[in-house]
Amino acid sequence: MVRSAFELVVATALLSAGCLSSGQATPQELFPRDLPGKEWVEFRADGFSRPVSGMIYRLKDKVICGVALGGIDVGCIDLETSGLLGYSTVFNSHVPRRGPINLPILGISTGGKTWVLTTGETKQYDGGRGGSVLGMTRDWVPPLGPNLMLERVEMAKSIDYWGHYPVVDIQYQTDAPVSVALRAWSPFIPGDTRVSDTPGAVFEAHLQDTTLSNQSGTVAFSFPDFEEHKSRMDPNAPRLRKAATQHAQA
Repeated sequence: MVRSAFELVVATALLSAGCLSSGQATPQELFPRDLPGKEWVEFRADGFSRPVSGMIYRLKDKVICGVALGGIDVGCIDLETSGLLGYSTVFNSHVPRRGPINLPILGISTGGKTWVLTTGETKQYDGGRGGSVLGMTRDWVPPLGPNLMLERVEMAKSIDYWGHYPVVDIQYQTDAPVSVALRAWSPFIPGDTRVSDTPGAVFEAHLQDTTLSNQSGTVAFSFPDFEEHKSRMDPNAPRLRKAATQHAQA
């Protein structure tokens, strides 16, 4: 039986040994932060017993889309290098693709301040041409949209992004007293289609105190509802309806 709907997304915050503990000023990293960007490098990474090869993306690097999270034949949702959600097919919409959603998923609050973990760069709808070999070059990248505007909160200063399908590792640079990293993945086991078509994704938030004093706070995870997954080509998409209403009232 093929499952055709993206089920509950699981979010976990890893607060075990080394995370949010006092007296440890060096953050536990998923991968080194001083790696060169957009070139193949070898490095040690959390969860791997030997050095791995990978490519790190940052704010200045243009990409078509982020890593797609989702099982085989059950739809997926992109997690962009900005920390926002991108295109989505988790509600059985493949032509056109839904999105880009352009909404953050993770935030933290501590010491009376709140950080939404994104650099805020949104994407415009590419008309279905991004990465296509039909009429467009593979390296064609749609232009960015306006930056996300969020009031009374801080955002990430930068993001180190390492996609190694079916996993994506993100490390956020903020001025918070707690370091934050995110590992997101979907089940993918070669030869095991029963497990690999699981319609869901796991999000692991890795946090650690970077000061010499105890820290307490809140981790927030947000996943958009069905309406936000509508395609930007769909005239019934909530943001297009709002824009049309404002235009009519102007």
